[in-house]
Amino acid sequence: MYDLILANDYMAFDKKDRRVITKASSKGASYGGHDYKPRRIGESRFGSGDLFGAILSIMILAGRAIDGAIREAVEISSEFCYQERTLEQFVLHKRAVIDNSIRG
Repeated sequence: MYDLILANDYMAFDKKDRRVITKASSKGASYGGHDYKPRRIGESRFGSGDLFGAILSIMILAGRAIDGAIREAVEISSEFCYQERTLEQFVLHKRAVIDNSIRG
């Protein structure tokens, strides 16, 4: 049994299925027939999908509603795609923002 599936946009899942969150790298995500677009779209970068999944998981485990968790994960992972830091440097740079998001 599962509650959610985190899929890539090239996988064959029904976009209206409320159990499937589809990530599309720098372009955002979709869930339950709704598209979550970032304010700014950068170039797709290796690790952006992993960052999306990590932020999404952290937010859900912290008690955030799915919609809010997806929005936060989209914004943070898409920001990674339009800056020059490595993934490790970026996460360390965003640590305070992530911590504040968890606390609500």
